[in-house]
Amino acid sequence: MITETFQFFGPTFETIFLAENVTGPTPANTIFGWKSFASSHATLVRSDQENDVDLGPVVKNAFLPIIIKLLGNQHIVTLTSGPFAQIALWPQVPYFLARPLNHSLNTTLLRVDFNLHVHTPWPMSDADVNTSFYVFARLQGGHVKADVDGAWVIVNGGWPDGQAIADKFGAAAIQAIPTVQSAINTTLAPLSGATFKALYLIPGNGSKAPVLVQNATTDTTLAIVA
Repeated sequence: MITETFQFFGPTFETIFLAENVTGPTPANTIFGWKSFASSHATLVRSDQENDVDLGPVVKNAFLPIIIKLLGNQHIVTLTSGPFAQIALWPQVPYFLARPLNHSLNTTLLRVDFNLHVHTPWPMSDADVNTSFYVFARLQGGHVKADVDGAWVIVNGGWPDGQAIADKFGAAAIQAIPTVQSAINTTLAPLSGATFKALYLIPGNGSKAPVLVQNATTDTTLAIVA
């Protein structure tokens, strides 16, 4: 097995991290996945036999066409960056306080987010909108299952009516959930006939190098153990 320890240079999963991988024997009945979270430190127990899927390219291939189609042929709202794949602990999800008992505190969700710029008419200021979809990935009867758990938008700018922009894009994000879910189902279809023993998310590209530095906010790896 591989024990990977993480040092985040800021909040867990929300910044650059330093990771160290140490390989050792695998004890009987080892449970693979996240072992502990403490401040900006975290420990992950990985299987030597895990199959890794780098979700950065997967998310771009699955969601970029959807974003482009939704934006359509207009020049008021433009995509500035993303989509990205990031891990979020359940308490880090913005709507956590609205339904805190939906998941255990150490549950990791996949955050798929992208950034938009809104060009507004004078005298309003332009606005930047970050849209996030939170996905709950896990094994169900040994099969990979992933559901959109919720959506959230954050708006910067838009004076004097930034709230109206937030309301509009928030409603659009909620309406887009079925489309996002359909894209997830299509992406996971090749795995539908397989069963697995463990599933966990890894920040970055899943490298097993002895020491590595990566950005947890832009890429995430899905690890599955047969």
